[in-house]
Amino acid sequence: MINVKIFKNDRNETVKFTVSGHAGYGPSGKDIICAAVSAIMYTAVGYCLEIGYDGDFVEDDGFASFTPTGGKDKEITLKANAALDAMCIGVKQIQESYGNRYIRIHELIQEV
Repeated sequence: MINVKIFKNDRNETVKFTVSGHAGYGPSGKDIICAAVSAIMYTAVGYCLEIGYDGDFVEDDGFASFTPTGGKDKEITLKANAALDAMCIGVKQIQESYGNRYIRIHELIQEV
């Protein structure tokens, strides 16, 4: 099962997320749920880093996390937050389509 933890602050901004585990929906390397979650996550992180929204990205087999450290200005921060929100929506849609057996999402409020 894939576990997605999304940490938000009191302004509903994503301040960290982690993705861990394997869905187990299909054989390794052919699991469409793992592929979909990975694609959404890498796109969001790649976009954030590309536009100058810095963060610490860690990845290992079956685990990834991104902790944003901020942007150079308010516009970059707004764009990055939109990308991270889109990622959250995407993984929620996968969960709705395939169920809690393969992916679970936990949204947590983190005091910053």
